[in-house]
Amino acid sequence: MAKDLTVKTIEALKPGAARREVPDGHTRGLFYVLQPSGSASWAFRYRFAGKPKKLTLGPSPAIDLKTARQMASEAAQSLARGEDPAAAKKEAKIAARAAAEPERDLVETVVETVVDTFIERYAKKQTRERSWRETERILKREVVAAWRGRGLATIKRADVHDILDKIVDRDAPIVANRTLSALRKMCSWAVDRGIIDANPCERVGAPASETPRDRVLSDDEICAAWAAFDGAGYPFGDLARLMQRFSGSAVVGGVFG
Repeated sequence: MAKDLTVKTIEALKPGAARREVPDGHTRGLFYVLQPSGSASWAFRYRFAGKPKKLTLGPSPAIDLKTARQMASEAAQSLARGEDPAAAKKEAKIAARAAAEPERDLVETVVETVVDTFIERYAKKQTRERSWRETERILKREVVAAWRGRGLATIKRADVHDILDKIVDRDAPIVANRTLSALRKMCSWAVDRGIIDANPCERVGAPASETPRDRVLSDDEICAAWAAFDGAGYPFGDLARLMQRFSGSAVVGGVFG
């Protein structure tokens, strides 16, 4: 039978080559744990649902013998109520850590802030200036204007449909398509960054069908075309330049043919 631990017997214990657990005869399940390094702690051993369990009470001498016995008694009372004291401690620890850690600044996740961060950290680095500026213009005019102040994580698929429907209703279906494209890309980026857990644009189809251009000129072809414009003289060269400006990089075939 284990003897009652005392302050003197604890102080007399010396570390050895192996870890030691010295039981306390006074309080059932209480052990004084002495490591080879000399560090010591208290543990409460018990069985729960037929399985052996251990509850670490804390370090010694920060926790003295009297306090360790009290903590072991409280754990035994929890056990008598059908509770697992080790599991309860773990849950309490997780809750305390969550309460102690500052929550992520909500300002970082509101729509307008996410848009600014997306443009600065992704769009400007991944696309040409004309492209990212157009993306920025669309997101700020169509998305930020509608959802300013809302956390991006609160945006659902129904919200996306709602904003696209309103754009279509003002007779701007192509703008709705561009808005969906820009928003989907931004939300995908936000998922990768851990800002949101899911992309609200998933399974949202394009609001309108579009007829693609037959062909878009390359940069070299655009340069060649402008050189041809210069050679065409007035007024045909100026008219061709004007047509090119309005059609982006596509030039209507046959202007000089």
